[in-house]
Amino acid sequence: MPKKSEPLAITGLGMVSSLGLGVVTSCAAARGGLSRATELDYTVVNTEDNQPEPVMGHAVPSMTRGFEGVGRMLRLGQLAFEDFRKSMNVNVDEINPARCGLLLVLPDPDRSSRAIGEEEGKKRAEHINPLLKSAKEPCDTEEIIARFRQVTGFQAGERNAVIIYSGNAGLAIALDRATGRLQTGEWESCIIGALDSLVEPPVLQWLFDQGRLKCADNPVGMQPGEAGVFILLEQKSRAVRRRAAIHGLLCASATCFEDNHLFTGKPSSGKGFAKAIGQLRQILDTGIEPFWLISDLNGEVYRSMEFGIVRVRLAPEIPSFRNAKSLYPAISFGDTGSAGAAVSLCMVLRAFARDYAPSHNALILSSADSGERGAVYVQKLLS
Repeated sequence: MPKKSEPLAITGLGMVSSLGLGVVTSCAAARGGLSRATELDYTVVNTEDNQPEPVMGHAVPSMTRGFEGVGRMLRLGQLAFEDFRKSMNVNVDEINPARCGLLLVLPDPDRSSRAIGEEEGKKRAEHINPLLKSAKEPCDTEEIIARFRQVTGFQAGERNAVIIYSGNAGLAIALDRATGRLQTGEWESCIIGALDSLVEPPVLQWLFDQGRLKCADNPVGMQPGEAGVFILLEQKSRAVRRRAAIHGLLCASATCFEDNHLFTGKPSSGKGFAKAIGQLRQILDTGIEPFWLISDLNGEVYRSMEFGIVRVRLAPEIPSFRNAKSLYPAISFGDTGSAGAAVSLCMVLRAFARDYAPSHNALILSSADSGERGAVYVQKLLS
């Protein structure tokens, strides 16, 4: 549910993406219309002729090469946390781990076993090249947290560290969990990390077998990407007291579920997003100016149809929806999965900082393949 208390201050950012290491440079490059889609190191196997096919995607250049599975996630986390420490002037050493939450948003470890439609899924699963499947067992939560402490040097408290296995809506879920504990004072601050890679062999083959990759035979598919993002949240009053740089205000977040999600093989009804956005209606209706609408559209027909249905459904009910200008980060970064909403948040906050945002209010929408829908509303801090 949306939080109606004092907005939370976002006082730290860090990012690594296909456009390089650094939230400032990555967002500036995206703002300039740059994209670094290249032929990936890995290929997929076409089951019709058993021939390898190249894939275009948005991989982090050189810095993640040689890392796979959990190791690749941790490498993305290490790089993004390095930027989190340096570029945004976050003094991590001053953060009290006992009073700081750590929420890591990671992809569903079983996602590459999902299929669109049960019968079609079974048929396609029979043709997946077994050599492309990961040979390593997934790490458990405690091991991932321990390895995170090791690669970043931040000694997160055991009770305060949580992993959220989700898709694109993971940031909204994490914000919902963090908000209550920050507003009650249980936590002084909270670090949220969102990490994902869709450019690894098992995931690429899974996406290809489902007909979701953009290629010569499928011009309306996605281009896979990868990214890591860290943000620091705290109460606005606390941030003001310690004279921290406030990049933006988290005003509300909401999550709901879409019954006709991607894995059902049915077109979206748009009801999941309508419910999530409806929870924020009071805030959206009181906006003095139209808000900025950021969506994780990635080129797939399913998401495009859903986005269109939601806009048509809500335009008569929420006037600000009619004139909302849109932004699609996947154009520059590809589909970054569980990190996607956090990437969108970084683009919004940097637009606030550089004064090129078309509005002082932004609504970030995220659609997970498995049905979760997220809506996050942020504002620029106006003096």
